[in-house]
Amino acid sequence: MMDLFAGALGALKNPHSHRVVNFDSPAEPIAVILFASQLLRIVENREAARLS
Repeated sequence: MMDLFAGALGALKNPHSHRVVNFDSPAEPIAVILFASQLLRIVENREAARLS
């Protein structure tokens, strides 16, 4: 799980922070948003389980 999050940050966050990214189609940024949403859902579920 740690590798998944580290890879996501390396692949998605850093390039966008340091350069202009042009997507080839509208589907690409939508996929990035959906992937980020899934990662957030994982974090929220882990936090809820930790507090239970």
